[in-house]
Amino acid sequence: MDVRRELRHINDEYRRFGEKIGETILWYEFDREASDIHPVYDVGLQRIFKRPKLVPVLWVTQAEGNDANTPQGDKPTGSLQFAMSYEAARDSGLRSPSESTAHLYDLVYYDGRFFDVRTYQVRGRTQADVIIGVAGTEVFLSEEYVFDRPPAV
Repeated sequence: MDVRRELRHINDEYRRFGEKIGETILWYEFDREASDIHPVYDVGLQRIFKRPKLVPVLWVTQAEGNDANTPQGDKPTGSLQFAMSYEAARDSGLRSPSESTAHLYDLVYYDGRFFDVRTYQVRGRTQADVIIGVAGTEVFLSEEYVFDRPPAV
């Protein structure tokens, strides 16, 4: 079978599955140009995010954190994992969907909570990329993004 034909078939099946069962997330891309970045430590003094993009995903797994705060002050945080087709990411307007490092400062909004992108894995490369796996950890904007311009939902 021709690789282009197989890739078209895979994307058609992803689209069909997404129309029946799939979910969506809001993706906030980190705006490196508008943010104030420390020249040495490469961290944001004031992080600014672009307007959200609605991205269809194939599946989402959300795990809750443990229920108890620790004596050291740690809060329970949840985690999020999801997969999306490369085509859906590209069509939603995500910049450079093939580049994992371009998205490691981004935020994702799902089920009333924000998650920072911890891993971004592009898989199934043929002539074009096929699927992207993303994992994130829950963040609390009022505590962790104090000096930043928090994204609006």
